[in-house]
Amino acid sequence: MRLKSLPDWLLKDLPDGDVAALQRLLGTKVYVHSLDSHGYLWLGSEPDQQWFCVELSCIVFS
Repeated sequence: MRLKSLPDWLLKDLPDGDVAALQRLLGTKVYVHSLDSHGYLWLGSEPDQQWFCVELSCIVFS
């Protein structure tokens, strides 16, 4: 799976360095760790790292 977009609510209050780190993940392979009860996918850039969540619409299945 690849990260195609980041929701505005995720980036809104983050420091610039964290926003830049997340933006570097756009278009890259991400690991899905879980789907929570609200329908959000918890992702990370490594298999053992749960880092942030997004809606399903932010993911491209490839």
